[in-house]
Amino acid sequence: MRRLVVTIQAGASAAAFLERTKLLLNRFLSSPRRPPSLRDATGASLLIVSLGILAGCAKPPQLGGDERVLTAADALLTAVSSRDTKLLDQCEANINAMRQAGELSEPAHEYLTRIVAEARGGNWKSARERLVGLVRAQRGPG
Repeated sequence: MRRLVVTIQAGASAAAFLERTKLLLNRFLSSPRRPPSLRDATGASLLIVSLGILAGCAKPPQLGGDERVLTAADALLTAVSSRDTKLLDQCEANINAMRQAGELSEPAHEYLTRIVAEARGGNWKSARERLVGLVRAQRGPG
């Protein structure tokens, strides 16, 4: 039995992950070793749907009530919205310092670090959308 392994790169968006998964599944299923069966196609479809649901349901982490952490997230939103690389550098240093001081949880630190990397990679719009989602998630339901 052959296995398919898909890796996730840090900072990769859910859409990019799903696209890579589809590409790898197509290669896997079209391999010359044997023709794909209905079972293979059904399994691949279930995998893609499951990944889509997981990507869509993933909630941003809670930052906590610390005013300094919320201010740092707001500053990062300003840096990303204005596409200001100097401010982005300052925000990244601040986020790392807060993590080392224990003021920022590991999941929140990873999430913000991925956003910084996304912005550095030129995906400013996507990074901004993720930050807006993070800020909205802090408000809670309603």
